[in-house]
Amino acid sequence: MKKVANSDTIIGHMLSKIKERSKGIFASHPSAFVLTLFTVLVCALNFTPGTFLTGWDTLHPEFDLTLNLKRVFFGVWREEQGLGALAVHAHMSELPRIIFQSIISVVVSVDSQRYLYFFLMLLIGPLGVYVFLRDLVYKKASLHRAEIASFAGGLFYLLNLEGILYNRLIFHL
Repeated sequence: MKKVANSDTIIGHMLSKIKERSKGIFASHPSAFVLTLFTVLVCALNFTPGTFLTGWDTLHPEFDLTLNLKRVFFGVWREEQGLGALAVHAHMSELPRIIFQSIISVVVSVDSQRYLYFFLMLLIGPLGVYVFLRDLVYKKASLHRAEIASFAGGLFYLLNLEGILYNRLIFHL
């Protein structure tokens, strides 16, 4: 095994390994690759660098992750919301996102953390539908038919009206 000299070489080595491994996955499932491309295109068209992705609630745990982690666990009364409110909006569901954001906060700027999280979830959705349809629903169908139907299901999931509204009007009611 060769020694790696500098960080550029390390990153290049890591990217080549990722490329090698993903080639096999996408070669055997080209529909997943096309769905990934569509999703990346949607994400690229909706990303505005230097801005914060915000919604109707404008709660941003990424500004102070420790404080928001305490609020998630111990906050029945949410004093930071208007004049105060009971925690009835499933604030505990923020826990996985706060954990994820605390991990990525080391390498991703504060304004891009929410974008990254939502775009990652947007990528997981259509790929999840694709895998679900291919492996469970169309398991007994021919490979060609299963690929086409699974791709159509994943693409529908990505481009349906509710999904488009969700990504244009984040956190709408």
